[in-house]
Amino acid sequence: MPSPVTTIQRRDLAETVSEYALEQSRSTFAGLRMMPIYDVALQSGNYPVIPVEQILKPRDVKRAPRGGYNRGDWGFEQGDYTCVEYGWEEVVDDTLARNYRSYFDAETIATRIGTDVLLREQEKRIKTIAEASTAHAASVKWSVAATATPRANVVAGIKTIVNATGLLPNLFVCTWQTFQNLINTTEDIDATKYGGSQLNTRGYDAQKSAIAQYFGVNEVLVVNAVENGGKEGAAFSASQVWADANGFLVVSNGGSIEAGPSWGRSMLWRDDSPSNVNVESYREDAVRGTIVRVRHYVDEKELNANCIYRLSNLA
Repeated sequence: MPSPVTTIQRRDLAETVSEYALEQSRSTFAGLRMMPIYDVALQSGNYPVIPVEQILKPRDVKRAPRGGYNRGDWGFEQGDYTCVEYGWEEVVDDTLARNYRSYFDAETIATRIGTDVLLREQEKRIKTIAEASTAHAASVKWSVAATATPRANVVAGIKTIVNATGLLPNLFVCTWQTFQNLINTTEDIDATKYGGSQLNTRGYDAQKSAIAQYFGVNEVLVVNAVENGGKEGAAFSASQVWADANGFLVVSNGGSIEAGPSWGRSMLWRDDSPSNVNVESYREDAVRGTIVRVRHYVDEKELNANCIYRLSNLA
Protein backbone atom coordinates (compact mmCIF):
# COMPACT_ATOMS: atom_id res chain seq x y z
CA MET A 1 0.00 0.00 0.00
CA PRO A 2 1.47 3.40 -0.97
CA SER A 3 2.41 5.64 1.90
CA PRO A 4 1.79 9.39 1.80
CA VAL A 5 4.68 11.67 0.94
CA THR A 6 5.33 14.19 3.66
CA THR A 7 6.98 17.46 2.69
CA ILE A 8 9.02 18.94 5.51
CA GLN A 9 9.86 22.61 5.83
CA ARG A 10 13.65 22.69 6.21
CA ARG A 11 14.40 25.75 8.30
CA ASP A 12 17.88 24.40 9.06
CA LEU A 13 18.80 24.38 5.38
CA ALA A 14 17.06 27.70 4.78
CA GLU A 15 19.18 29.30 7.50
CA THR A 16 22.29 27.68 6.04
CA VAL A 17 21.75 29.28 2.64
CA SER A 18 20.25 32.59 3.76
CA GLU A 19 23.66 34.25 4.01
CA TYR A 20 24.68 32.69 0.71
CA ALA A 21 21.51 33.98 -0.99
CA LEU A 22 22.05 37.45 0.43
CA GLU A 23 25.68 37.49 -0.72
CA GLN A 24 24.61 36.47 -4.23
CA SER A 25 22.12 39.33 -4.41
CA ARG A 26 24.79 41.77 -3.21
CA SER A 27 27.75 40.68 -5.27
CA THR A 28 26.50 39.47 -8.66
CA PHE A 29 22.80 40.25 -8.96
CA ALA A 30 20.89 43.54 -9.11
CA GLY A 31 17.29 42.41 -9.65
CA LEU A 32 16.07 42.51 -6.05
CA ARG A 33 17.74 45.88 -5.53
CA MET A 34 15.88 47.23 -8.54
CA MET A 35 12.61 45.48 -7.60
CA PRO A 36 12.67 44.98 -3.80
CA ILE A 37 10.49 42.33 -2.16
CA TYR A 38 6.97 43.41 -1.19
CA ASP A 39 4.90 40.98 0.91
CA VAL A 40 1.32 40.43 -0.22
CA ALA A 41 -1.42 38.55 1.60
CA LEU A 42 -3.08 37.02 -1.47
CA GLN A 43 -1.76 35.01 -4.40
CA SER A 44 -3.55 37.39 -6.75
CA GLY A 45 -4.96 40.78 -5.91
CA ASN A 46 -4.71 44.55 -6.16
CA TYR A 47 -2.52 47.26 -4.72
CA PRO A 48 -3.22 51.01 -4.39
CA VAL A 49 -1.67 53.48 -6.80
CA ILE A 50 -1.88 57.22 -6.06
CA PRO A 51 -1.32 58.92 -9.44
CA VAL A 52 1.54 61.39 -9.44
CA GLU A 53 -0.72 64.06 -10.93
CA GLN A 54 -2.91 63.82 -7.80
CA ILE A 55 0.07 64.49 -5.56
CA LEU A 56 1.81 67.17 -7.60
CA LYS A 57 -1.03 69.27 -8.98
CA PRO A 58 -0.89 72.93 -7.80
CA ARG A 59 -3.24 74.05 -5.03
CA ASP A 60 -4.22 77.41 -3.62
CA VAL A 61 -3.27 77.23 0.07
CA LYS A 62 -3.83 80.90 0.98
CA ARG A 63 -6.55 81.59 3.57
CA ALA A 64 -8.28 84.96 3.87
CA PRO A 65 -9.08 86.41 7.35
CA ARG A 66 -12.31 84.90 8.74
CA GLY A 67 -12.36 82.57 5.76
CA GLY A 68 -12.05 78.85 5.60
CA TYR A 69 -9.19 76.80 4.27
CA ASN A 70 -9.35 75.40 0.79
CA ARG A 71 -9.88 71.68 0.76
CA GLY A 72 -8.79 68.94 -1.52
CA ASP A 73 -10.12 65.65 -2.69
CA TRP A 74 -8.01 62.87 -4.07
CA GLY A 75 -8.50 59.45 -5.48
CA PHE A 76 -6.40 56.42 -6.19
CA GLU A 77 -6.15 53.79 -8.85
CA GLN A 78 -5.53 50.07 -8.51
CA GLY A 79 -2.85 47.90 -9.99
CA ASP A 80 -3.10 44.13 -10.09
CA TYR A 81 -0.64 41.30 -9.62
CA THR A 82 -0.65 37.53 -9.88
CA CYS A 83 2.07 35.58 -8.11
CA VAL A 84 3.44 32.53 -9.88
CA GLU A 85 5.22 29.63 -8.20
CA TYR A 86 8.79 28.88 -9.26
CA GLY A 87 10.91 26.08 -7.88
CA TRP A 88 13.70 23.58 -8.38
CA GLU A 89 14.49 20.16 -6.92
CA GLU A 90 17.77 18.34 -6.37
CA VAL A 91 18.12 14.63 -5.53
CA VAL A 92 20.37 13.71 -2.62
CA ASP A 93 21.20 10.06 -3.26
CA ASP A 94 21.68 8.02 -0.06
CA THR A 95 24.77 6.22 -1.33
CA LEU A 96 26.52 9.31 -2.63
CA ALA A 97 25.65 11.27 0.51
CA ARG A 98 27.32 8.58 2.66
CA ASN A 99 30.35 8.15 0.40
CA TYR A 100 31.21 11.85 0.30
CA ARG A 101 30.08 13.06 3.71
CA SER A 102 33.71 13.52 4.78
CA TYR A 103 34.04 16.12 1.99
CA PHE A 104 30.72 18.00 2.21
CA ASP A 105 27.15 17.84 3.43
CA ALA A 106 25.14 16.72 0.39
CA GLU A 107 21.90 18.38 1.49
CA THR A 108 23.64 21.72 1.97
CA ILE A 109 25.28 21.52 -1.47
CA ALA A 110 21.97 20.53 -3.08
CA THR A 111 20.26 23.48 -1.38
CA ARG A 112 22.91 25.91 -2.56
CA ILE A 113 22.63 24.65 -6.14
CA GLY A 114 18.84 24.92 -6.03
CA THR A 115 19.01 28.39 -4.48
CA ASP A 116 21.36 29.59 -7.19
CA VAL A 117 19.04 28.22 -9.90
CA LEU A 118 16.03 29.94 -8.33
CA LEU A 119 17.70 33.33 -7.85
CA ARG A 120 19.42 33.33 -11.23
CA GLU A 121 16.09 32.74 -12.99
CA GLN A 122 14.52 35.54 -10.94
CA GLU A 123 17.39 37.83 -11.95
CA LYS A 124 16.75 36.98 -15.61
CA ARG A 125 13.04 37.77 -15.31
CA ILE A 126 13.77 41.21 -13.83
CA LYS A 127 16.46 41.81 -16.45
CA THR A 128 13.94 41.05 -19.20
CA ILE A 129 11.50 43.61 -17.78
CA ALA A 130 14.26 46.22 -17.47
CA GLU A 131 15.44 45.64 -21.03
CA ALA A 132 11.88 46.18 -22.31
CA SER A 133 12.05 49.82 -21.16
CA THR A 134 12.64 52.54 -23.74
CA ALA A 135 16.23 52.67 -25.01
CA HIS A 136 18.15 55.96 -25.05
CA ALA A 137 21.28 55.44 -27.13
CA ALA A 138 24.56 57.09 -26.16
CA SER A 139 25.97 58.90 -29.20
CA VAL A 140 29.45 57.52 -28.42
CA LYS A 141 30.03 54.09 -26.86
CA TRP A 142 31.71 54.16 -23.47
CA SER A 143 34.29 51.75 -24.86
CA VAL A 144 35.57 54.66 -27.00
CA ALA A 145 37.62 56.15 -24.18
CA ALA A 146 38.79 59.37 -25.81
CA THR A 147 35.41 60.79 -26.85
CA ALA A 148 32.76 59.11 -24.67
CA THR A 149 30.65 61.45 -22.55
CA PRO A 150 29.22 59.25 -19.77
CA ARG A 151 28.23 62.03 -17.38
CA ALA A 152 26.22 63.86 -20.04
CA ASN A 153 24.48 60.58 -20.92
CA VAL A 154 23.60 59.89 -17.29
CA VAL A 155 22.57 63.46 -16.47
CA ALA A 156 20.17 63.37 -19.43
CA GLY A 157 18.62 60.25 -17.92
CA ILE A 158 18.36 61.77 -14.45
CA LYS A 159 16.68 64.83 -15.95
CA THR A 160 14.14 62.65 -17.76
CA ILE A 161 13.21 60.82 -14.56
CA VAL A 162 13.08 64.02 -12.49
CA ASN A 163 10.85 65.77 -15.04
CA ALA A 164 8.44 62.83 -15.08
CA THR A 165 8.33 62.02 -11.36
CA GLY A 166 10.03 64.76 -9.34
CA LEU A 167 12.37 62.08 -7.96
CA LEU A 168 16.09 61.49 -8.31
CA PRO A 169 17.10 57.94 -9.26
CA ASN A 170 19.08 56.32 -6.47
CA LEU A 171 20.71 53.47 -8.43
CA PHE A 172 22.84 53.15 -11.53
CA VAL A 173 23.28 49.56 -12.74
CA CYS A 174 25.74 48.26 -15.32
CA THR A 175 27.91 45.23 -16.03
CA TRP A 176 31.50 44.83 -14.87
CA GLN A 177 32.87 45.33 -18.39
CA THR A 178 30.83 48.49 -18.94
CA PHE A 179 32.03 49.79 -15.59
CA GLN A 180 35.64 49.13 -16.62
CA ASN A 181 35.05 51.02 -19.86
CA LEU A 182 33.48 53.85 -17.87
CA ILE A 183 36.34 54.36 -15.41
CA ASN A 184 38.86 54.32 -18.24
CA THR A 185 37.21 57.07 -20.27
CA THR A 186 39.26 60.22 -20.58
CA GLU A 187 36.36 62.23 -19.18
CA ASP A 188 36.12 60.24 -15.94
CA ILE A 189 39.86 60.02 -15.40
CA ASP A 190 40.20 63.80 -15.80
CA ALA A 191 37.18 64.53 -13.59
CA THR A 192 38.30 62.32 -10.71
CA LYS A 193 42.09 62.54 -10.86
CA TYR A 194 42.27 64.95 -7.92
CA GLY A 195 40.87 62.40 -5.48
CA GLY A 196 44.32 61.27 -4.37
CA SER A 197 44.99 58.79 -7.18
CA GLN A 198 43.86 58.10 -10.70
CA LEU A 199 40.38 56.53 -10.76
CA ASN A 200 41.32 53.34 -12.59
CA THR A 201 44.07 52.58 -10.05
CA ARG A 202 41.89 52.80 -6.94
CA GLY A 203 40.19 49.93 -5.12
CA TYR A 204 36.90 48.58 -6.46
CA ASP A 205 34.68 50.08 -3.73
CA ALA A 206 36.44 53.43 -4.04
CA GLN A 207 35.87 53.38 -7.78
CA LYS A 208 32.13 52.73 -7.39
CA SER A 209 31.84 55.42 -4.71
CA ALA A 210 33.64 57.97 -6.89
CA ILE A 211 31.42 57.22 -9.89
CA ALA A 212 28.27 57.43 -7.75
CA GLN A 213 29.33 60.91 -6.60
CA TYR A 214 30.29 61.92 -10.13
CA PHE A 215 26.91 60.82 -11.51
CA GLY A 216 24.92 62.14 -8.53
CA VAL A 217 23.31 58.85 -7.48
CA ASN A 218 23.35 57.06 -4.14
CA GLU A 219 24.87 53.84 -5.39
CA VAL A 220 26.44 52.18 -8.41
CA LEU A 221 25.62 48.47 -8.74
CA VAL A 222 27.98 46.43 -10.90
CA VAL A 223 26.52 43.11 -12.06
CA ASN A 224 28.52 40.16 -13.32
CA ALA A 225 26.11 37.23 -13.21
CA VAL A 226 26.74 34.56 -15.84
CA GLU A 227 25.03 31.34 -16.89
CA ASN A 228 25.97 28.37 -19.03
CA GLY A 229 25.11 29.27 -22.61
CA GLY A 230 26.17 25.86 -23.92
CA LYS A 231 23.79 23.05 -24.83
CA GLU A 232 23.19 20.05 -22.58
CA GLY A 233 26.28 17.85 -22.59
CA ALA A 234 28.48 20.46 -24.28
CA ALA A 235 31.43 22.23 -22.68
CA PHE A 236 30.66 25.13 -20.36
CA SER A 237 30.21 28.38 -22.25
CA ALA A 238 29.78 31.46 -20.07
CA SER A 239 27.00 33.81 -21.12
CA GLN A 240 26.26 37.07 -19.32
CA VAL A 241 22.80 37.60 -17.85
CA TRP A 242 23.00 41.39 -18.29
CA ALA A 243 24.26 42.97 -21.53
CA ASP A 244 27.29 45.26 -21.68
CA ALA A 245 25.38 47.57 -24.03
CA ASN A 246 22.93 48.71 -21.33
CA GLY A 247 23.05 50.79 -18.17
CA PHE A 248 20.03 51.58 -15.99
CA LEU A 249 19.07 54.52 -13.81
CA VAL A 250 16.42 53.38 -11.34
CA VAL A 251 14.20 54.81 -8.62
CA SER A 252 14.02 51.93 -6.14
CA ASN A 253 11.82 52.27 -3.07
CA GLY A 254 11.80 49.54 -0.46
CA GLY A 255 8.98 51.01 1.63
CA SER A 256 5.26 50.62 1.18
CA ILE A 257 3.95 51.00 -2.36
CA GLU A 258 1.81 53.99 -1.46
CA ALA A 259 4.74 55.72 0.27
CA GLY A 260 6.36 56.81 -2.96
CA PRO A 261 6.93 55.98 -6.61
CA SER A 262 9.27 53.16 -7.49
CA TRP A 263 10.12 51.36 -10.71
CA GLY A 264 8.93 47.97 -9.51
CA ARG A 265 8.49 45.46 -6.71
CA SER A 266 8.76 41.71 -6.40
CA MET A 267 5.38 40.72 -4.99
CA LEU A 268 5.91 37.77 -2.61
CA TRP A 269 2.88 35.76 -1.45
CA ARG A 270 3.83 35.49 2.20
CA ASP A 271 1.23 32.89 3.28
CA ASP A 272 2.67 30.27 0.94
CA SER A 273 6.16 31.71 0.53
CA PRO A 274 7.33 33.35 3.76
CA SER A 275 10.72 34.24 2.26
CA ASN A 276 12.15 34.64 -1.20
CA VAL A 277 13.92 31.28 -0.85
CA ASN A 278 11.90 28.51 0.84
CA VAL A 279 13.51 25.12 1.40
CA GLU A 280 11.60 21.84 1.74
CA SER A 281 12.49 18.16 1.54
CA TYR A 282 10.72 14.84 1.18
CA ARG A 283 11.66 11.19 0.87
CA GLU A 284 11.52 9.41 -2.48
CA ASP A 285 12.25 5.72 -2.10
CA ALA A 286 12.10 5.06 -5.85
CA VAL A 287 15.50 6.76 -6.15
CA ARG A 288 16.60 5.93 -2.60
CA GLY A 289 17.20 9.50 -1.74
CA THR A 290 15.97 12.75 -0.28
CA ILE A 291 14.55 15.41 -2.57
CA VAL A 292 15.52 18.97 -1.63
CA ARG A 293 13.24 21.61 -3.09
CA VAL A 294 13.70 25.39 -3.18
CA ARG A 295 10.83 27.57 -4.31
CA HIS A 296 9.02 30.90 -4.11
CA TYR A 297 5.67 32.42 -5.14
CA VAL A 298 6.35 35.81 -6.74
CA ASP A 299 5.34 38.33 -9.37
CA GLU A 300 8.03 40.77 -10.49
CA LYS A 301 5.90 43.80 -11.28
CA GLU A 302 6.74 47.10 -12.97
CA LEU A 303 4.88 49.83 -11.07
CA ASN A 304 6.04 53.04 -12.73
CA ALA A 305 7.76 53.00 -16.12
CA ASN A 306 8.88 56.61 -15.57
CA CYS A 307 11.15 55.45 -12.74
CA ILE A 308 13.64 53.67 -15.00
CA TYR A 309 15.88 55.01 -17.77
CA ARG A 310 17.77 52.60 -20.02
CA LEU A 311 20.98 53.84 -21.55
CA SER A 312 21.84 51.77 -24.61
CA ASN A 313 24.76 51.61 -27.07
CA LEU A 314 27.29 51.70 -24.23
CA ALA A 315 29.35 48.86 -25.72
